[in-house]
Amino acid sequence: MRRLALTAVMCGALVASASQLRAQDPLTDAQMAQNVYELIPAATRQAIGLVKLSSQERIALFDWVSGLIVRAQNERCPSPPAPVVLPAECSAPAAPAGMPSATAAVIEARIDGEFSGWEGETIFRLDNGQIWQQAAYAYRYHYAYRPKVLIYPSGRTYKMRVDGINAEITVVRLK
Repeated sequence: MRRLALTAVMCGALVASASQLRAQDPLTDAQMAQNVYELIPAATRQAIGLVKLSSQERIALFDWVSGLIVRAQNERCPSPPAPVVLPAECSAPAAPAGMPSATAAVIEARIDGEFSGWEGETIFRLDNGQIWQQAAYAYRYHYAYRPKVLIYPSGRTYKMRVDGINAEITVVRLK
């Protein structure tokens, strides 16, 4: 048990560092897990038993540690409360060049069909006909059928929250 805890702590520190790089240069989970694995000195990998893990087990460990980091960050720095939702008749005119206007309305809708999270440049089709795309790299797996979404202006961008996920992502409207 102590060995697993030590492994998680070491991987956590490395994953946190690697996640910053991931935002600059998107990698697959397998590439990221391999990069984290290679950052750990060979003697340490041997001592904590990482050498016994298959590549799939390393990816699973990386995902698990990543989830721990995200949860810890969310607990330390909770998201601000959701913005006030305006009725559809109060929605503001479209902002130029995909930027939110000062009075941009919050959008409540549902994903049209199956949803399995986001990775890279995921496109989200909503039941109201709008189409949005992920604008900043992040990876999150969560399966849901027609989950509710909330899209709201945040500074000069839009953020999206999906029911069942305790995180938000930056999005841009395509249609």
